Order: sequence, then C-alpha cells, then structure tokens
Amino acid sequence: MKTFVLEIVNKCIISLSFITLLISCQYSQKYTKEFIYKDFNKFTPIENTVIRIDVSTAKSLSYRDFIDSFVDSICFLQLSSKELIGEITTLHIFEDRIFILDQFVAKKVFIFNMKGDLIRVIDNQGGGPNEYLRLGGININTTSKELIIADEGYPKFLYYSLDGDLIRETQAIPNVFFYPEMDNSFYNCVGYKQLKNETDQYHTLLFSRDTVVLNAGFTFYPIQQDAMVSNPFNKNTLDELLYIPFLSDTVYHLLGNQSYQAKYVINQTKSLWDKKNEFLSSIEQSDLILDKNYTTLGSQFLENNDFCCFSISLASKGRVLSRPYYYNKKDRSTFYYDSEKTFNKTDPFKNRLYIIANPQCVYKDYFVSSFNPTPVSNDSALFNKYFLEIMNAADDNTNPVLVFYKFNNRYE
Repeated sequence: MKTFVLEIVNKCIISLSFITLLISCQYSQKYTKEFIYKDFNKFTPIENTVIRIDVSTAKSLSYRDFIDSFVDSICFLQLSSKELIGEITTLHIFEDRIFILDQFVAKKVFIFNMKGDLIRVIDNQGGGPNEYLRLGGININTTSKELIIADEGYPKFLYYSLDGDLIRETQAIPNVFFYPEMDNSFYNCVGYKQLKNETDQYHTLLFSRDTVVLNAGFTFYPIQQDAMVSNPFNKNTLDELLYIPFLSDTVYHLLGNQSYQAKYVINQTKSLWDKKNEFLSSIEQSDLILDKNYTTLGSQFLENNDFCCFSISLASKGRVLSRPYYYNKKDRSTFYYDSEKTFNKTDPFKNRLYIIANPQCVYKDYFVSSFNPTPVSNDSALFNKYFLEIMNAADDNTNPVLVFYKFNNRYE
C-alpha cells in the first residue's frame, strides 16, 4: 500500500509543478512576412503607485501544506465526453459558459454549461465564407458578450454568440495573441519583425480596428527579439486587462483610453530583464537560467479579489522549471509550491488526496485548473470522495475534469 500511495502523491506533485511549463513551450514562433503601419498614436503612460512582490522572500509550501491548508475549498466538474478534447490550450469561463480551445489535437472550440454539458462544438475549418483556414486563439468580448476566434491562416476574426452561433467576421492585422475591445477593436501581441512602422521601429503591443493600427507601444528591447512568445493578456476578476511584455518584470494595466499604468513589479534576485538591453538568443537566455541562476516572469498573471497567481521560470535539476507563486493581496505575503519540500506521505491527508494543477483561468473567487481522470482501484479511503467518484467513472474516452479552488487568505 505504501508504494501505491507514494506513486499517487508523486503524480499529484508532478501535475502541480510542470503543467505551466508544458503549456508555455508551445508558442515559440518565427516571422518572415512584414506588415507596415503608419499614422498611429502612441499609448500614454499614466503614473501609478506600483505594488512590488518580492519572490526572494516567498514562503515555501509542501504538497501537504498546499492541499490541506492553503487551499480553502475545492470542487470538481467532469466535462461531457460526447466530443473528445485532446488538450486544453485555452480556458475561459463567462456568463455560465465554459469555452475551451483545443488548438493542436482536436483543433476545435468546445462550449459547455456550468454542469459540464456540451452545448456546441465549433469546427469550421475550410477556405470558404464563414470558415477559418487555421484555428487560432479565442477570447471573449465581455462587453458585447461574443466569442471571438482568430484565423491564423488569413488574418481575420470570426464572431460567435456565447452559444456558438456565427454572427459575422472582420479583417485583422497579423498577430500572435489578441484581446477584444469595444467597436471591433483589438489589442494585438506581435512577434519581432512581424509588423513595423515607417520609421523601422517594432512594437510588442498594437491597438487596431480591422487592418488599421491606431496605437502602438512598448518598443522591442534587444533581449525580446528572440524571446519565446506567450499570451501576455490576462483579464482579472476586477474587470482589468493586464499585460506583460515578453520577459518583463512588470505587470501593466491597459486602460480603456489607450493608456496604461504599471500595477505590479515582480522583484527577483537575478532577473533576465536586467539584461534587457542585450541581444540574447533564446538558447542564451536558457543558459543564463540554467548556468547562472537567472529567473524570468511568465506571461500568465491571474488575479481575483484575494490572490494573484503567476509563475517564475528557474533552473531545477538541469532543466527550466516554471514554478507557481501565490500572492496574498490582504497581507502582502507570497508563497510558492516546493516539490522538494519533504513531508510524511503515508499519513492521511486532512482533505484527502486529489490532483490539482496550476490554474488556467479565474472565475469569480476561484482559480480553475484541469486534469485527465484515470481510474483508481486501491486504497480508496485515501482520496477525496468526489475526486474518487470522477476518477473511477473514467475510461480512455473521458474528457478532462475542471478543478475550481479557492485559496485561504488567512494562511500564514
């Protein structure tokens, strides 16, 4: 029994430690075709009191600390398996609808209700009207209440109702990631030399409507030119759009009048951003992390009323690990999950065993992650009751499970 328990606990630990790294590695792209824009305005910086989060003073959490004390409440939602999801690339929850993009395996968009029932599958790949050549990212326009899908094969956006009915489409500028605003306008994250203006400058952030660039900002630093491109846009539950330029230590709040202000700065002992004025290839950046103990802030920054969750890439056992950090906004304390921190794996867990992974989105007061269920036949008394029921009902054709969890803001 002891061996089995250790295997299950280790599986849970691996899920929590490495899932963010696996997701973030999918977006390394190169660009050759250029799009030249002109007659644009610059984004306006607004002064603000910045909150500094120092990860060097963060307190470590063992797996037992994490699930027994740091997690305050948890619930599981099994998604219907009428149509199979290969992997969850993007997860959004809005207006009692769950939107899942599987960009690389099923190459479809799935819409579920909050009971896990399947509402619609969008699979409109093709070359005709109202179709996309290559499925890109998805986002929700929370103002117009529309699902928007990007076509990576031909720059355009397709608009759907929250139930998946096609409404219209508009042209777009080439981008890697986007976030919709009012009046068919968009924030665009672009790669180096993908788009430039007439002065041969390159910007990481563009604001556009159709194929017209209205605003540009955040000129590329040398270190960003060969950086891995990940989604820099994060909408928090405070209805603020947050933006992190590639490799930057600063989390910006994008304001509705094409201005921005710094909101958070993540202080690190040896940050890659300290070398922002040096051109470093992605390999050289990794070498600095592996050989010189440099670190870098990831692009995902999830925030609700009580907590922020973000990741730091650092060296661990000869590879780059993406470690999650959790910032308690009430008392300004920071925690991180430490897979190396020992604890007694054979004693029963207060809240029983379950799998929890790094969050993929926020919903109200909850952070939301997912895992693929697998039947468990031994030592059922060790597991959370609802978790065990879901696990033992699974087979090879079972869709992922969503995990909704709150953190304990009284934890010290």
